[in-house]
Amino acid sequence: MGSIWRSQKMNTPDVVKFNEISEHTSGEGITFEDQIQGPDLNTHESLMVASKIVGLCDDPRLVTMLADDPTGTFTDLSGKGHDGTPAGLGAQSYKGSGYTVEFDDDTPSVINYGSHADFRFGDGSNDSSFTIGCLIEVLDTNTFKAVLAKMHHSGSGLEWCVLLRHTRNMSLVLCDDSVAKYPSVYSSALTAGAWYWVVMTYNGTGAGSAAASRMNMYVNGSVDNGAVNNAPLYVAMEDTGANVLLGSRESGTGYHYGYTGGLGAVFLDASEWSAEKVYQSYIMMKGLYNL
Repeated sequence: MGSIWRSQKMNTPDVVKFNEISEHTSGEGITFEDQIQGPDLNTHESLMVASKIVGLCDDPRLVTMLADDPTGTFTDLSGKGHDGTPAGLGAQSYKGSGYTVEFDDDTPSVINYGSHADFRFGDGSNDSSFTIGCLIEVLDTNTFKAVLAKMHHSGSGLEWCVLLRHTRNMSLVLCDDSVAKYPSVYSSALTAGAWYWVVMTYNGTGAGSAAASRMNMYVNGSVDNGAVNNAPLYVAMEDTGANVLLGSRESGTGYHYGYTGGLGAVFLDASEWSAEKVYQSYIMMKGLYNL
């Protein structure tokens, strides 16, 4: 059998060094699957895709491939240093050549990326544009489930949230808590048990009754604005101190509307992506995760 190659991470996440580590002969029990899938190769593939996602971003604020040891911190590959602190996560596994992690509301499972100005896109008077993308396993649910959220269930802490609705629709919700107006866009109903690459965009000019009309939902590279909920009197998102959580949203000293199911790559960019960029990202994720 030919040489086996292994990737080793260097000091920066987008630099990979390859070392030839051994020469194997037939009969040693090294299978073809061992060569094409494993922690070294999968980490390399994930980092390469992350580098391309960062390249598509105009102003990346968070990029994670969930490839780190789930008992430690999850590295932010955007260059901004917003590493995530996990709690109660389930199994980490491979899907295709990428990593996924199981979340469970009963635990609850969460990755906390903290509260930072990089995650704020409104000041109570004006909004700014942003794009969010995530790989998600859609499961049946009887209530709303927070996938990625910067909102606190108690008090004035609502900013924005990515939800899986009880009807299996993915939704992006903006929150003007001062007037209790919450414009949203959501996809058509998705298939239970299937994985999707979902990207949500907002152009930041949503003041007035047509805020949701400035938002777009993309599922597996194609626009899927199943419905929009325009909220009259919406002005802008509030600037709050809520943390950004993957897998739940804050509530008092705990969590609320926690997600149950698998999640993979996630990114947040402070710009509105074009349909062409969204499609390019889908092709990358399709190859990495075998969608």
